[in-house]
Amino acid sequence: MIEVELPDGRLIEFPDGTAPDVMQRVTAEAAQQRTAPVGAGQAAMFGAMDPVHGGAQALVSNLPSGVVDVVNRATAAVNEMPVIGPITRGLGMTPRTPEQLNAEVVSRERNFAAGREAAGVKPDDFDWARFGGAMVPSLAATLATRNPTTMAQALRQGAVIGGGFGAAQPVTDEGRAAENRRLENTVIGGGIGALGGAAGRTLGGLIAPAERPNQTALRAAGVDMTPGMMVGGMAQRMEDKATSIPFLGDAINNARIASNESFVRSVARKVLEPLGRNVDDAPIAQRGIVNAVEGTISKAYDDALARVKPTSPDQEFTTGINKISEQFLTPDSIDVFQRLMRDRVMSRFRGEPLTGRAFKDIDSELGTMVRNFQSSANLPDREVGRAFAQVQSELRQLVARANPDVAPDIRAADAAHARFIRMAEASRSLNAPDGMFTPSQFNNAVRNESYGRQYAGGRALMQDLSDPAKAVLPSTMPNSGSADRALIAALLGGAGGVVDPIAVGAQAALSGAYTPAARELLARVLLSSRPELVRQTGRAISQSGAGVAVPLGQMMVTPPGPELFQ
Repeated sequence: MIEVELPDGRLIEFPDGTAPDVMQRVTAEAAQQRTAPVGAGQAAMFGAMDPVHGGAQALVSNLPSGVVDVVNRATAAVNEMPVIGPITRGLGMTPRTPEQLNAEVVSRERNFAAGREAAGVKPDDFDWARFGGAMVPSLAATLATRNPTTMAQALRQGAVIGGGFGAAQPVTDEGRAAENRRLENTVIGGGIGALGGAAGRTLGGLIAPAERPNQTALRAAGVDMTPGMMVGGMAQRMEDKATSIPFLGDAINNARIASNESFVRSVARKVLEPLGRNVDDAPIAQRGIVNAVEGTISKAYDDALARVKPTSPDQEFTTGINKISEQFLTPDSIDVFQRLMRDRVMSRFRGEPLTGRAFKDIDSELGTMVRNFQSSANLPDREVGRAFAQVQSELRQLVARANPDVAPDIRAADAAHARFIRMAEASRSLNAPDGMFTPSQFNNAVRNESYGRQYAGGRALMQDLSDPAKAVLPSTMPNSGSADRALIAALLGGAGGVVDPIAVGAQAALSGAYTPAARELLARVLLSSRPELVRQTGRAISQSGAGVAVPLGQMMVTPPGPELFQ
């Protein structure tokens, strides 16, 4: 076969032995014919097929010649089949040597360039149609993979996809230059893919942030968080390390102090939730908020108990108490239970109706015994604790039956008091100045005041707040250290203690992210709920960053070989 190249880059093939005058005449006629312009649809299809042609070129060029021969023989056999053959030949699946494939790629690129020029497109103009077509296979590859949930996954996914499509990009160089160009395309494609994956993950995360149950729970409870706390993971670890940087460290630590204060106030709101009250205006210093919560609960009790009318045990109460020994106790613990019932409970009745205050005293005594016995490692003691819990329930039901209009208020005060016990214990912890306890200290109080199985199963009272706080907020109280950090900052940057204005400016800019307004804005962006359509859009963008960046980078950074434009 004889090939003749026209001035516009087109190739004409003539059978071996064709007369020179015939080739000259046909070539002259073809040169006078105007190259058909390539439209946008054709350009898009051209771009979509780039990985097919480039991948075949790379595969054949790197396979051993014996393997190529076997593949070509198999392809020739398939092409001769009655039904499949016309299809495979129509798709261009015909036997080719590496040299033939390289020549076809060069001819393909030249003919496409000539057709785009005929369509009025300048060689230096960006071909958006080809880019759109090239995105089809790359996007399909990214969407077929798992949606990256971390930045590391996005970088890795983008690098793999970008490197693969870079290696499959058509190459018009020859010999060693072609190998170098293919390697260059692979490396650059991997880098661009990684950047695209990271960009898609970032943008998609802003549109539809990953679900952060702990942060969402704290946000709903009114806890203020720093940017690192909201994002978590690597961002929070970097924020931890940044606390040693002057100026910026001050901003971070001050924001953390504000976060811990908001957490203490959220605990106070959670404690008073059954009463429908709050002490948001109470100061935290001097245990002000702890005392305010306790006073609010005490007043609620006083208001309710003042309305309780004297109550005597009824038949239902007596029957319930008598059944407790049979249902809950072993012989080893019956004596303990009966003695304590006689000395600490029944003796308080004194044969007279039970007043509201007397009821409260008995209820408090029962609550103490329940906690003490239930926390014992001894099985009989725990049985006694369960028995007194039932006694406490029977007593409350007695008062509720006799005072149906007061019972809801008493139950609400009881619920608030049970929560306050945990807050009070946390405020008494070591290193909890002025009652400013940390999430870790509060979590310990929740665990200590709860039954083991309840805490282990995440069902302990107030654990729905203590667990997220412990997971997200720092376990220690920071110290802003403004004075010594300012001194260090004055010595930064240059010889002779000259302050580096760039370093100071960068710290000031980063510090702005820790202002209350910036933290609130970031919380709205990261922790606010999104409609499902928005969430799906964000996930699609997060997953497709590399699919868009790879063909864009290939067309802008790694064009075909330079001989096409000579």
